[in-house]
Amino acid sequence: MLLRVVLQALMFLMLAYAVLSWVQPQSPVLGTLDRLCAPLLRPIRRWLPLVGGVDLSVLVLISLLQVGLILLG
Repeated sequence: MLLRVVLQALMFLMLAYAVLSWVQPQSPVLGTLDRLCAPLLRPIRRWLPLVGGVDLSVLVLISLLQVGLILLG
């Protein structure tokens, strides 16, 4: 149960990070979210190159978190 809550919280953080980075990249909250999310996204960013200048690592991590939630269910 605790692992499900952690995965859901991480997914919420990633969604908030993605939306703020697209809508309002100069937001002060984005700096805090970046410090929280960067350690999780760094390995994916090394593996996945930019596609047309767009960083898809957040999408990959959200998909992996969804898979984790499905496997726990």
